Amino acid sequence: MWLITFDIDGTMEFGDPNGILTREHVEYFRSKGAIIGSASDRPESSQFIMWRGYELEPDFVILKHHMTTLKERFPDLTTYWHVGDRPLDQQTARMAGFTFFWPDQFPSPEMADDFFMHVKPPEEGGSLTAGEAALRLAAHALHTNGATEYR
Repeated sequence: MWLITFDIDGTMEFGDPNGILTREHVEYFRSKGAIIGSASDRPESSQFIMWRGYELEPDFVILKHHMTTLKERFPDLTTYWHVGDRPLDQQTARMAGFTFFWPDQFPSPEMADDFFMHVKPPEEGGSLTAGEAALRLAAHALHTNGATEYR
């Protein structure tokens, strides 16, 4: 399993300014087992209000500079992603050990389907766990969408 944090403003459709990532992105990755929430400069209460105003319930919200604590809070996960629109997001994600995506590099549900259609638990004869597929998807999405590095 893995965790995805979204910056809100400039990243999410409901941010101010609006970003390009939509409800479809959130719902798709949640359906694949991702723990979804936000790491933002906004107070946590404001983040909850924005998610709920968009009729989505995050699994967590956190102030961006506390992103490193998410690995302590969710220690059994194998993959941690952050999506943001500013260099500060990128720096914070790297310092926390998260794979970073600019919003336009984040995998679309269509791209992700290619990776998840064959994911099965090992006890069912699968060759990739969801965490392994997430790592491969991150590398593929970042390479395909023009990134020069990834974690």
